[in-house]
Amino acid sequence: LQGRRLAGPMARAALDDAGRRVATIALVHDTLSHRLDDTIDFGLIAQRGLQAAIDVANRSDARARGRLRGAFGQMRSDDATPLAMVLAELVQNAVEHGVPEGGTVSVEAERSTEGDVDILRVTVVDDGAGLPTGFRPSKAGLGTRIVTSMIHDLGGQIRWDDAEPRGTRVRFSARLRPVDG
Repeated sequence: LQGRRLAGPMARAALDDAGRRVATIALVHDTLSHRLDDTIDFGLIAQRGLQAAIDVANRSDARARGRLRGAFGQMRSDDATPLAMVLAELVQNAVEHGVPEGGTVSVEAERSTEGDVDILRVTVVDDGAGLPTGFRPSKAGLGTRIVTSMIHDLGGQIRWDDAEPRGTRVRFSARLRPVDG
């Protein structure tokens, strides 16, 4: 409702971004509300989040497609919420900036155990134009700074690269808290 009253496109875009971030958190909490414990199969969240970003993109003339491979597995809600935010930001950026005229955004997850720590590695790749010349995450927009901060809070790392033969590849890892049970 507030967005309809805003005259400036930048203000409307900022409000849309905030709404998308809130919707991502709501998706995790809605899924958790149907459970007796605080763990969640994150694959469902990832699929719904990817599809939501693709659906928004396809409201224009663009025809973006999404592909999800691998297994995220069960995780605690206090890991699922920031990971859902990270994934939503990365997919949204890929759709908006990587494939605005249409293309494919692929998300691949791999989970492993190193010692007694579960590590989640995720790659988000689009087949678009690639990173802008001189791209530096520390100088990028709010979404990129949020993503970087959340990944560091999860004890992980994140990296942006040009994909081959074209597009952008973002790889991140996160150290997941143990799932009791």
